[in-house]
Amino acid sequence: MEEKYTKVIKIKILPVLGHYKLSKLKPIDIQSFYNSLTKDGARADGKSGGYSPATIQRYHNILRNMLKTALQWQMIDSNPCDRVTTPKADRSCDDVKFFTPEQAVIFLSALDEEYTVTYKPHGRIDDTGKPYNVGEYTKTVTVPLQFKVLYNIALFGGLRKGELLALTWDDIDYKNNTISINKSTTVLHGKQITKAPKTHSSIRTITIPQSLTELIKQYRKAQAAERLRLGSYWHNTNYLFTQANGEQMNYYTPYHSF
Repeated sequence: MEEKYTKVIKIKILPVLGHYKLSKLKPIDIQSFYNSLTKDGARADGKSGGYSPATIQRYHNILRNMLKTALQWQMIDSNPCDRVTTPKADRSCDDVKFFTPEQAVIFLSALDEEYTVTYKPHGRIDDTGKPYNVGEYTKTVTVPLQFKVLYNIALFGGLRKGELLALTWDDIDYKNNTISINKSTTVLHGKQITKAPKTHSSIRTITIPQSLTELIKQYRKAQAAERLRLGSYWHNTNYLFTQANGEQMNYYTPYHSF
């Protein structure tokens, strides 16, 4: 993840904004940068058209967090990213991408398959606190159980990412094989928040297959075991989908995992 952020900073942000002094960087400069990313020829891969609103939003989040640190260090008086507008995604139904039933079956089957991951050389610390280096190696792994559950719920229930991340164990009805959708998670001004949906129609109850209910039960047992193993390190937030310490899963994790 850090490597991807560094690449964005070096290749996209610094060439355009790197020559500005922090105190001289204005919202209009950042706005012009975002606007340029929507133009034809902006893409590094040479494809026609500009970057998608989601990609520009990701660049915006990186830059905003950088300047947030500068603000905390009193290097600037305010964060200029707070006064710019990022492009909005076109919500027309014709542009919505979705799986066919055949693709959905293939995807769900792939969640159970093994795959190989290559880990680059990196440093570690042993149990005595002594640092040491680990060379490059490969490892055969499977998709973690919580992502199997997340993607199954997404497909069978048609949930948005924010709705998935907002789910708590209280929303699961094992007896009736249903899930209550009553809140959503989003990122606002660089902070991840969970709140009631904007429209009443978004509040609903969905029915899931018995097989998915059993998978959710299996996942809950695994999460409970992990909570006991970690002890005081675990933050009991009651969210279905979590980080390693029990905190709510990061908003961007499902996308990167996918």
